[in-house]
Amino acid sequence: MFKLKFSHKIIMVTTVLLLIALSVSTSINYIFLKDHTQKNLNNAIDEIGRSVSGNIANWLTNRLQIIDAVALNITDINSHEEIFHAVQQAVKAGKMKNTFVGLASTGEFILDDLTIQLPEGFDIRQRPWYLLAKEGRKSSFTETYIDATTDQKVLTAVAPILKNGQFVGAAGGDIFLDEISSILNEIDFLDLGYAYLMTSKGKILSHPEVKYVDKEVSELLGQTPPFTSDLNEINNHTIVSFIPIKGIDSVNWYVGVVLDSEKAYQPMVNSRNMAIIVVIVSLLATIILLHLLFSYLMKPIQTLNLAIKGIARGDGDLTQRLSVESQDEFGELSENFNDFIETMHHSMRRVKESAANLEQHINQVRQSSQVGIDMADQQLNRGESVSTAVTELNNSSQEISTNAVTASDLTSGMQAQSNEGLVALNENIQSIEHLSKIMTQSSGEIEKLSSETKNIVSILDVIKGVSSQTNLLALNAAIEAARAGEAGRGFAVVADEVRQLAQRTQEAALEIETMIDNLETGTNAVVASMEESQKNSTSSVQKATVADEKMQLIIHMLQQVDNENHAVTEATQQQVNVIRSIDEDILNLMDLNQQGVQNLQQTQQACDSLQQEFTGLNDLVGKFKV
Repeated sequence: MFKLKFSHKIIMVTTVLLLIALSVSTSINYIFLKDHTQKNLNNAIDEIGRSVSGNIANWLTNRLQIIDAVALNITDINSHEEIFHAVQQAVKAGKMKNTFVGLASTGEFILDDLTIQLPEGFDIRQRPWYLLAKEGRKSSFTETYIDATTDQKVLTAVAPILKNGQFVGAAGGDIFLDEISSILNEIDFLDLGYAYLMTSKGKILSHPEVKYVDKEVSELLGQTPPFTSDLNEINNHTIVSFIPIKGIDSVNWYVGVVLDSEKAYQPMVNSRNMAIIVVIVSLLATIILLHLLFSYLMKPIQTLNLAIKGIARGDGDLTQRLSVESQDEFGELSENFNDFIETMHHSMRRVKESAANLEQHINQVRQSSQVGIDMADQQLNRGESVSTAVTELNNSSQEISTNAVTASDLTSGMQAQSNEGLVALNENIQSIEHLSKIMTQSSGEIEKLSSETKNIVSILDVIKGVSSQTNLLALNAAIEAARAGEAGRGFAVVADEVRQLAQRTQEAALEIETMIDNLETGTNAVVASMEESQKNSTSSVQKATVADEKMQLIIHMLQQVDNENHAVTEATQQQVNVIRSIDEDILNLMDLNQQGVQNLQQTQQACDSLQQEFTGLNDLVGKFKV
């Protein structure tokens, strides 16, 4: 975004204020000039218009007086020569188209021009001008009309001829409106427009452009303005005024004036444009002068700005001072700036010295922190080794304690088992003796069983014979059922079942026979074994007696081992508790050591950050020349 300097702002504000003042002054002058111009123009046009109106009124009055004189000077209405002579003199004096007299008694019409032929049946007593004179009994003008002989617009001035107060005729004179138009055309309206003649009803009687004759004024102007002598501007480019023709009762006409507003107000517009040019030139000159003036007055500020900019950009020289060349606000500002630079100079010097000392302290703290971190790392490594060794010792002690407890349990178990074994051994001796007796009895019983087994074999032979016959009968029944077809199907099924049953019976008999053979063989072997066992039982009783003595000695020794295991277990448990306490102390010491390392690392990080800040501060201070 574009930034304005302070001098530019002052110039801008001054220019705006000057522009407002000049604009207001120019506007007021323009309003006064416009009002004055309008008044002068209105007075000039009104004066010219009234002069024209007066000239026309005088001109018409003179013609009317001539006709009135004709009517008064006729002494003998019966003397045609006198009347003819009077009308000829009148036409010459008034420069009218024609003058004439109409007699009431005879209806005669006496013209100044004898060459004019009147139409057939022409009766002057029916003519409008005659009736106007007769009814009005005073001199006046008729309305304008088209002349029958010339086809031109004319106006008739009439006067009654009275004898002894009696109406005896009328005198009149025709006047071309072109005569009046020539009077209007001779008037110079300051080369701003033209004039025309119109009735009080707005009908145009005479106009420089023939096409507007007998037209309404609204067709000429586009609207019907008020018929006043004041200037009125219409259509943004036309000024109109209507000046009445006074002094003639029978003539109610206006002199219309049309002016070009651009031409009329051109001097005012030129003055306005010149004033605008003067304002613009004045503003430009003011801006240039203010710029030069502020450039000169703002030199101390520019010098101060350059000094501050040099300090802000980092190449500021704090040993320089501004020269004080005036005792105004700028001089006071320079003195205050020099005081500020002096204070900053001393402050920067102290900051630089403090920064150097701070750098030394930071380096010492960093070195001490690094040494502490290294020692803490070594201590942490040794603590971990000790903790590992203590943990292994603790595990070994726990394992020894566990093994001692296990050995004690095993010893107690062995002692109990030995006691039980001793009891069992005594019982075994008794059982062997009892078994020896039973074996003797069993040997006789087994021999009896062997003889009974032979009887069972003969019974099995009978069963096998019956099974063979049953199987043969079932086979024959199945053959007969097959021959019977559908009727013997159920019987065939039963026969098949019987055959299978006989076959299984035969197989079972064979198995029983095999088992009996095996039983007989086993029985013989048992008898031999029992005889051998009886011999061994006697020897076992003797050996069991010796084992009983050895077992009692083992039980006594196991009791001593169990007592020692209990002592080892209690000592090992105490050692485990001590090792566990040492392990916890080592872990706490390692945690504290770890926290110390973290604190030292944070201290070193803070030193690094402080070193960076110091570097930035040193760079910042180094930018100033002290």
